[in-house]
Amino acid sequence: MSLKEIAKLTNSSISTVSRVLNDPSTKCASKQLKDRIWEVSREMGYLPNEAARSLQNVSRRDKKKNNSRIIPNNSGNYNNNSNNSGNYNNNSNNADKNSTYANSSSRSSTHANTSSKSSMYAGNSQYSSMSTSGNPSKHSNDSATNVLHFSVVIARISSLDKDPFFYELFRSIEEEIFKKRAVIDKVLYTNDNIDKDIASSDGIIILGRCSKKLYAQIEKANPNIVGIWRNPMKFNVDEVICDGKKAAEIAINHLVSLGHTDIAYIGNCSYESRYDGYCEALIRHGFALDMNLVRQTEQSFEEGKAAFNALLTLKKSGELDFSAIFCANDITAIAVLEQLSKEKKNIRESISVIAIDNIDESQNTKPLLTTIQIPRKEMSHLAINLLIDRIQGGHSDTVRIEFPCKLINRSSCYKHLSER
Repeated sequence: MSLKEIAKLTNSSISTVSRVLNDPSTKCASKQLKDRIWEVSREMGYLPNEAARSLQNVSRRDKKKNNSRIIPNNSGNYNNNSNNSGNYNNNSNNADKNSTYANSSSRSSTHANTSSKSSMYAGNSQYSSMSTSGNPSKHSNDSATNVLHFSVVIARISSLDKDPFFYELFRSIEEEIFKKRAVIDKVLYTNDNIDKDIASSDGIIILGRCSKKLYAQIEKANPNIVGIWRNPMKFNVDEVICDGKKAAEIAINHLVSLGHTDIAYIGNCSYESRYDGYCEALIRHGFALDMNLVRQTEQSFEEGKAAFNALLTLKKSGELDFSAIFCANDITAIAVLEQLSKEKKNIRESISVIAIDNIDESQNTKPLLTTIQIPRKEMSHLAINLLIDRIQGGHSDTVRIEFPCKLINRSSCYKHLSER
């Protein structure tokens, strides 16, 4: 399989295919075309030419070196300006430098703490259960090149198109695997024949909260596992996490700092760490929990829209009052912002909106969405390295790596009227 063949199958140019596969942030193609290029490359078992990639990387480094400028910062010191990232991003290049394995837990785990629209994701699902058609038998011609084969189990949702956070997390995983010159054999969901389909893979990546029954199936079929989720799971498994409860507490603390006391919640409430964080943060600040301000949803765009409309109807009638809304995920918050824009003339005061995830679309809303960042790229990077290390016998004890949450303060939160 070559770039030329991928270009032919995706009806695109060789240069476009190369840019998409080698530079995830490229804007040379639409989201749909990028998805198609990645899908074809995965299904056909495409691997990059390592020598060509090395030459390309050297060329890029030389170009950056020659084009970089030295400018003074506010303190009078001088810094290289070739890597200005703006206010929205962590310095992902330092993820490995800032991560350390330390502080063994009772699970014999080690912890690493690093410092730190709806239509767009609906329909046309390309991520139903799939396998790599170019690899009918396990690693048939890979022994000489030591190519690793992975399977990805999507544990929390029935389709990646239903949740943009998991879609973007999966894409980050796919990019990391591609960089390692490895391949994804299968992408599976909870209703698939898990134990049969993953037994031949070298390792398994689980995305999202996993039930005990599902984990037992996976572990029985293949012991090389890493999980990526928002909270620690009570499994004897390597995991990379970013605590959803802590993220919720950061969100509520931010709203309280702006003077808000009546804060609504839209999201899942059942065994949900973000809801627990919402409740505990309010109690810690001395606010009573008002269950009328809580709306249970499955955290989709449509359910978020319906939940907000129900809250807004009660607010307009005077039966309920709130000045801020905490949404469990960005796609719910985007639905809320869309409805707020439509109802702008009928609402006398600004309603603050904050969420968790920092998906790409959160940078395109009006107003720009204030959210809590889950560092999916850094999590994906370390998860793949951790899994490869286990496969190669680098460690046998269970390892947990926890990333911190970060407030991305944009423009969807306002000071309460009492604070103005």
